[in-house]
Amino acid sequence: MQVALTAYQKALAYDVELFSTQATYRIADIYASFAKELLNSERPAGLSALELEQYDFLLEEQAYPFEEKAIDFYTINIERSWQGIDSEWIRSSYQALAELIPAKYDKREMLPERI
Repeated sequence: MQVALTAYQKALAYDVELFSTQATYRIADIYASFAKELLNSERPAGLSALELEQYDFLLEEQAYPFEEKAIDFYTINIERSWQGIDSEWIRSSYQALAELIPAKYDKREMLPERI
């Protein structure tokens, strides 16, 4: 994970739009995937219901900072779109945020019906 993050950070340093948007998306995706894998990891056998609940809570606490980093990097790409930059990586960042924060990013525009 760290090797990939370092490589993408180097790509960001080139400050080339195509590389920057892709590297930003990939960094966010690494963090999001790690958080998801933590949450979906195998649970130890033999836990009581209370212990399992506590274990799940502990995993959520550990996954949270990684999910927040993912959101931060996806948001960086979205903010690039405000400057008129468009790429598949920015659109993919919108899609990822729609899954992570549906209340904010998975909204459908309601248009008035024509008379």
